[in-house]
Amino acid sequence: MVGTVLGNRYNILSEIGSGGMARVYKAQDKYLQRYVAVKILRDEFKDDVDFLKRFEIEAQAAASLTHPNIVQIYDVGTDNGNYYIVMELVEGITLKDYINEMGVLDWREAVSITIQICSALSKAHSRKIVHRDIKPQNILIASDGIPKVTDFGIARAASADTATMKIDTIGSVHYSSPEQVRGGYTDEKSDIYSIGVTFFEMVTGRLPFDGESSVSVALKHIQDIPPLPTDIKPGIPSALDMIILKAMAKSRKDRYQSVSEMIQDLENLTGKPGDATEILLPNVKQDRNRYDTRKLDVLEDDDLARINRTPSRRSTNKTMKVVLPFLYVILILAIAGGIYLFVSAIVSELRQEAHQPEAILVGKYVNRNINEVVAELEEKGIKPYDIVYRSSDTVQKDIVMDQSIPPGNSIKAGSIYTTLTLTVSQGMD
Repeated sequence: MVGTVLGNRYNILSEIGSGGMARVYKAQDKYLQRYVAVKILRDEFKDDVDFLKRFEIEAQAAASLTHPNIVQIYDVGTDNGNYYIVMELVEGITLKDYINEMGVLDWREAVSITIQICSALSKAHSRKIVHRDIKPQNILIASDGIPKVTDFGIARAASADTATMKIDTIGSVHYSSPEQVRGGYTDEKSDIYSIGVTFFEMVTGRLPFDGESSVSVALKHIQDIPPLPTDIKPGIPSALDMIILKAMAKSRKDRYQSVSEMIQDLENLTGKPGDATEILLPNVKQDRNRYDTRKLDVLEDDDLARINRTPSRRSTNKTMKVVLPFLYVILILAIAGGIYLFVSAIVSELRQEAHQPEAILVGKYVNRNINEVVAELEEKGIKPYDIVYRSSDTVQKDIVMDQSIPPGNSIKAGSIYTTLTLTVSQGMD
């Protein structure tokens, strides 16, 4: 590809990286005279019509995201069978390479990076865009130290079309949420789980779950409790345990309900004065009483004597004969309850998938009055949508000039997949 000019505009200069789905090249934009990164899909995806269609739609949606911690997408196109995305060229390394180079990050630096990643995803989630492949390999650390999340469009396109890609091709199963490795419904809280895994790796230098195969790691995400970061890296605040474990909760309802909530706890963590090991997390909502600071009364000699009294063997045997049957009953009930909860979780997951919103066909809105189009969108239940006004010498005021989703495509009511953007003429300046 080196020496090729894509779209009669982007001159490919050198290859700078590759992944399971695409190769990345440094290129020069001949029109704007700037260097850009060009990601070109691998040949094995060129014949998948459904994937290519979603790839283009999702890349266009991701191009609408403007944020200092998101790699900006400039252009999407195809040339001679090569499907490509043109994006901001970030001079730096991936967060994965940075962790490998440092071994482990100072917890304060890890918190700062995590807050910025959360800020980027807050912007995306507000536009109903879910990344689904958050991992250190998809976070670039620029030469000025600013982290930038990349691969929004490519991750969404693949994860929406092919279940196996979610684990094997797109992103490592090491960072996938339990619902994702099961092939279930994913949403913003799936991204939060992956943030928790990434945060864990930054402060400990290792992954919470590892195994000999993708399947064994996936099962650990579903069944196992992650180790405490403080057990691996003594000296970091114990409050980090609480933040990371909450982000990595097995059930979505037990995680942070938004990245904004996680940002609040992280900012509270760094904002408390004093020694780092004494930091207490003020905003953990579940089991708050377990972590409340309590004043303990001083034990007197009489109290100690009372505690240390040992009952006679005869009394103990008699007590055990009475208690043991109850313990057996409780044990049986606990096992039955566990089985019930496991089955209920699976049924609940299936119900969530069965109640997805129905697809709605996008109409042709170009060359129509925006008021007429908005009325039609409201009637059909197509939400959310954005309206962008631009000046035009040729198109009458309030007439739609362009739509981000082509006519004939299907989207879902209240969808998390994408936002319909309408470009409307505001007449001549």
